[in-house]
Amino acid sequence: MNLFSIRRRGWGGTVLVLIALVLGLTATTVTAVPAPARAAATQQICVPILDAGGQIIGWHCFDIPVAVDDCVPCPVLAVSFQHLVLPPEAEYRFVDELFTGVELLAEAALTTSPRVAVRLRAQAEQSFLAAAGALGGSPIAPGPVGTADLDRGVIGPPSQPWLTAAATDLVDGLLILQEAGPEPTPWEPDPQPWLTAAMEQFDEAYQELAERRPIGH
Repeated sequence: MNLFSIRRRGWGGTVLVLIALVLGLTATTVTAVPAPARAAATQQICVPILDAGGQIIGWHCFDIPVAVDDCVPCPVLAVSFQHLVLPPEAEYRFVDELFTGVELLAEAALTTSPRVAVRLRAQAEQSFLAAAGALGGSPIAPGPVGTADLDRGVIGPPSQPWLTAAATDLVDGLLILQEAGPEPTPWEPDPQPWLTAAMEQFDEAYQELAERRPIGH
């Protein structure tokens, strides 16, 4: 199995985010979101990159700050999505933009500067829009979640309810952006209600990852 690992600079360590990509299947509105407690650790979460036949050919990895440090060391976790087969560059961009958005939400939640938080959230919005665009209209649904076995290239047990909830919320946010399309019609008083609604889902997903508990599920 030809595996490669893509590592990103993050919050004090390398975190792996596993997202299985299976199946042939400006005006910025800032929403006030309760920030989780200042992160004491990072959670390794990993995303597998699949070829057209559904075989894992590598992992795309990210650092996610967490507010609950109840495991030393914490296992590498996996989140997966099901969607149509994408060209390799589109698949990579989808994963990269989606979790770059999550990382930016984490930075915005942890900064003490309101001005910086506004800027980071605006950047996160653009990353999520780019992730939805990379899907090219492909249907998307949550896939298996659990522990990432990087050597064997599989997602194993146990499956955590909060991890399932986070994957579901990420998908819900993407579906909202997909339904709006690339040039949605403005709607007063919120010129981008679709973006506001999507960001609520992405915020909830980040909180579930950071606090390790399901929210609203």
